[in-house]
Amino acid sequence: MEQLYHITNKISIETQHCFERLEKTTGEETQRLMLDIQDKIAEIDRNCEKLDTWPYKLPLTRRQAAKLKVDNLKYDNQHMKAALRIFQSRLYEREREQREREELLSRRWDVNTPARDQETSILIGHSLQHNLSLQ
Repeated sequence: MEQLYHITNKISIETQHCFERLEKTTGEETQRLMLDIQDKIAEIDRNCEKLDTWPYKLPLTRRQAAKLKVDNLKYDNQHMKAALRIFQSRLYEREREQREREELLSRRWDVNTPARDQETSILIGHSLQHNLSLQ
């Protein structure tokens, strides 16, 4: 179990390095890194489930330290999950803004004058009649 802890800790460190690279990438590389991070987070989750029983197999004197190590791994993993969700939401927001920007830039604008065959009419007949009757 000690070896599983070290492997999981190593995966956690690798995932943090992936986050650093993720901030610097664009395009398909970003998607690939995000999938890699998701896979590593899932692996850490699976390993942490196995490690939950590890402290109870140790002598009482080492149990508290082992439980603390496992809890730290879980805590770090929760933070990595949150960081990935935040990054994904920022990425999707930027993509949405880019689409809207492109849509606005590709739109054809016409002059703000009515066409010859269209007329603008305002229905004020009832209001005009009411005003005249009051006078």
